Amino acid sequence: MVDHCFFPDLWSGVDLEPGEQRRQWARRLRTLAEQVLSEAEREAPIPEARRDRAVARAWIVLYGALRKWIPEAFESEETEDVAAET
Repeated sequence: MVDHCFFPDLWSGVDLEPGEQRRQWARRLRTLAEQVLSEAEREAPIPEARRDRAVARAWIVLYGALRKWIPEAFESEETEDVAAET
């Protein structure tokens, strides 16, 4: 999925500031990761008794890893949350 969209996204963001281009790419990676996890969630051969816990843990791990390695994927949401609170 990443190979398919990397260069089109790179060239579409050529006129953007580097920070904004990186944020857009980070959000794109987050969206792709969420799509992959959603698909895996539907197709995973997990016993029904363990399914809810396994799915919840998978999402927690995904968001934890994204926040650690690609924090820019959440920047626009955090900015909107702060603006809404003030």
